[in-house]
Amino acid sequence: MNHALAHDDSASNRLKPLSQKVVHINVAELPMPFVFRFMESEIMMLGPDYEHVDAKVTFSIFDAPLLMDAAQATAAIQAGKLQVQGDPILLQQAADVFVKLDIDWEELLSSVIGDVPAHLMAKKIRALHKPGRLQEAQGRVQELLVEELQLAASSVDFEYVKADIRAMNERLSALESDLRKLQ
Repeated sequence: MNHALAHDDSASNRLKPLSQKVVHINVAELPMPFVFRFMESEIMMLGPDYEHVDAKVTFSIFDAPLLMDAAQATAAIQAGKLQVQGDPILLQQAADVFVKLDIDWEELLSSVIGDVPAHLMAKKIRALHKPGRLQEAQGRVQELLVEELQLAASSVDFEYVKADIRAMNERLSALESDLRKLQ
C-alpha cells in the first residue's frame, strides 16, 4: 500500500489532511477489520483491537461499490447498508487516498520489462478501460449464460416464473381458506 502511494506524486497532498487520524473499516464478510493510521507520507495498519478511532464504517462487501459515489454512499447510509460513526468527511478523504491513486504504471513497468513492452501492455490496458467496455462485456457474459449455455434464465423467463409462483400462491391461499371453512 505504501509502495503504491510512494509512486503517486499527489498522494502526499491527499494524506496531509488525514495526518494522525485513525480510520476503522469493518467489512461484514471478513473476519477482522482494517484499522489505518494516516501519516503525512504513509499509512500504518494497526491491530483490530485498536480503540481510539476518528471514524468507523461497517458495510457488506456487496455494497462496496456504493462507496465510490458520495450520493450513493449517502443513500446507502440512509438505507442502513452502511453504518458510519464519526466524521463521514474523514471517511471520504480516506477513501480518496485510494480511489484517486494515480500511478504511472507504464513507467514502472518499463524499468522491469523495457520501454516497448511496457508501452504495448499499457496501451492494451487503456483499451480495456474505455467507457462502455464493462457494460459490453457484461452483456456478452449474460448472452453466453442465457442463450448459449442455458445456465441462467432470461428476464422474460424470470417474469413467467414469477407469474406462475404468484398464481400458485393465490391457489394455495384459496385452498387454505376452503380448508379453514371445513373445520
